[in-house]
Amino acid sequence: MQSLSNPIVAAFVCISVFLVMLFLFAFVWNKTKNRFASPWSFGGLEPTDDQLIFALQTMVPRMRRKVFRPPLDSSPFQDPSPPTGERQLEEAESKLGFELPPLLRRTYREVGNGGFGPAYGLIGVGPGATDSLGQDLVDGYRIRCQTDSDDRWFWPRNLLPIISVGGGTFLCADLSSAKTPILVFEPNTYTRDGPVEAYLQPCVPSLKQLLVNWLEGKETPCDA
Repeated sequence: MQSLSNPIVAAFVCISVFLVMLFLFAFVWNKTKNRFASPWSFGGLEPTDDQLIFALQTMVPRMRRKVFRPPLDSSPFQDPSPPTGERQLEEAESKLGFELPPLLRRTYREVGNGGFGPAYGLIGVGPGATDSLGQDLVDGYRIRCQTDSDDRWFWPRNLLPIISVGGGTFLCADLSSAKTPILVFEPNTYTRDGPVEAYLQPCVPSLKQLLVNWLEGKETPCDA
């Protein structure tokens, strides 16, 4: 104990303890980061639908077990729903009046009925994940397609809101193209004095790219 009364020795001991603690912190942080960071990468190549579905099937169950942490632009409150059945999908398509995009349909059927993906995650069908208003994919779309008494509100029939970003903003699938481009609808400046299309902005060129970006931990540029 007397040696610690020497200022030089005391300083050496303090620095040594600090360095050991710093090393332990860095070690634990590195282990935790590697465990929870998104490990998936397609190497800059566009995956096939089968490859993308396989990646989602691998990662989404890890979210349920808290082994895979969603990227930073995702809500921490995501709760993936189990996959839905063919009957539920057919009922949803019957109510919508059109078929769901093939990749979206496979995602619901083979991965999960919403609750994962950018922002607050995909909105599911039927008993799956809902948006912030408690609406599933079908109800949200049908409500937006209703017109006002003055008939100034015309929601594009080819525009399907699939992800809630918060604050009434949605990422929407453009069904007029086979690639299913993703557009963002920002309603906060909308006064219904003009067409809905005036308040739509491009997000990513396809639904596939949206899901790839999420798996690879890349921030979606339109959901901030």
